[in-house]
Amino acid sequence: MPWGDELWDQEKPIAAYTDNNIEFLNKTRKFYESIAGAHVLFAKEIHKIVKSFQEPAPKVASSNFNSFATVLQETDFMANQHEFFCEKIMLEVCEPLKVLAKDLKAGRIKKLQELATCQGELEKARKKYEKVKAAFEKATKDSQDAQMKYNKAQTDDNSTKAKIDKAKQDAEKAARDAEQAKNDLRLETDILNKAQRNHFSEEVKKIFNDMQYVEQLRVTQHTARMKSLTKIFRDVIVIFNQSLDTMDKTFDAVNPGADTQAFLESVKTGFSYPSDLPMEGSAASTPATPGSLSVQQINERRVNKKKFFATTARKKTAIREDFGHLPPEQRRKAIMEKLAELEAEHQKELKTHAAMMKTVELYTVRPDLGDPKAIEKAKKEIAMIEQKLERIDGDSTKFKLYLAAMDRGDDPLARRDSQASLSPSHTSGADHIEGEGDFAEEGDFDSHEEEEVPAYATVGSPATYQQQPQQQQQQQ
Repeated sequence: MPWGDELWDQEKPIAAYTDNNIEFLNKTRKFYESIAGAHVLFAKEIHKIVKSFQEPAPKVASSNFNSFATVLQETDFMANQHEFFCEKIMLEVCEPLKVLAKDLKAGRIKKLQELATCQGELEKARKKYEKVKAAFEKATKDSQDAQMKYNKAQTDDNSTKAKIDKAKQDAEKAARDAEQAKNDLRLETDILNKAQRNHFSEEVKKIFNDMQYVEQLRVTQHTARMKSLTKIFRDVIVIFNQSLDTMDKTFDAVNPGADTQAFLESVKTGFSYPSDLPMEGSAASTPATPGSLSVQQINERRVNKKKFFATTARKKTAIREDFGHLPPEQRRKAIMEKLAELEAEHQKELKTHAAMMKTVELYTVRPDLGDPKAIEKAKKEIAMIEQKLERIDGDSTKFKLYLAAMDRGDDPLARRDSQASLSPSHTSGADHIEGEGDFAEEGDFDSHEEEEVPAYATVGSPATYQQQPQQQQQQQ
């Protein structure tokens, strides 16, 4: 039902009701702002926790590690969604509610001012009416008094004719003034009645109905903003579910067998089991000489032994160029990785070469686009790229030959290891390891650098060590 019809006389309750509802709107806005702030703090704490648990990926591939890394990544992503949730609340809920409250407050003040203006006009009409009414009452009393004086003069024997005539004139004048005051009062009464009817049936009714409409609009918009909050929640929940689905996929992809196999491939050497020990008392049970130690035994003794001779950069390059310092399986893996690296580098240089060739061709066809110096510079760069491609092709061929030799079983390093494990050495001590003489020949000591002895170390004569570099060069 309209407020203007039913609440025409309830100005103060309507004013208090609308004011309380605006305060209620501001209160809910502050609540949503507090919720948004809590989500931001929660997101920051989650980011901090995720960062504290992050660590570099292990050298050995692990689906179990990958699943946990996905958990960290998706958890951090969900924390971002909390920040997004805060931004959406502020943008779609808090800010509109703030604007709505401001507009409602201004509209309420305007309507109450309009009501006060109308009430002021009505009050003026009432005051004028009261003034006219007082004048009418005075004129009526004066007329009555004048008539009484005239009547008394007529009955008084001592009254002269002049006195009687004057009393008559005063009575007639007072009667005329009373009649005029009566007419003025009748007119002002009509004016007041019309103003009062217009005030309550038109002005107040419209103002209160407008305030009722604005109040209903407030409720509608307020509810719409609160409903948008649920939509924001649902949108974030959808993204949360996607993150959870991603986690489930990585959990389902965990393969314990593949993880343990990856670890096996990363540390497998390819060496065979140690040979059987001879029976005590038999002819073969001669004391083990340094030269009869197997490769594995030498490695076991030397891997954990500190090396006191510094290895120069030149020696390190010589040792590691063909990955001969690695066990067979690790060497195969390293060579394949090197080939993949060379192939990627080759493709990159080919793209650069093609781009430079197009540039030179364009400059040749359109000399206005470039000067001769630019063309010469581009040609020099092309020549450098071609040289680099030749070097890459040569390195690829070299490492492919290394790999082919290992596949055929005629790898010099493998044969040397096998011969060393089957035949006695002519050296006088087992502590002399292949390459150690090369390490020491520089005459450099460095007590601060400790390295493991190459895993392919075998026992042999000094002559054998001197011949090995030449054999390796011939094999290459």
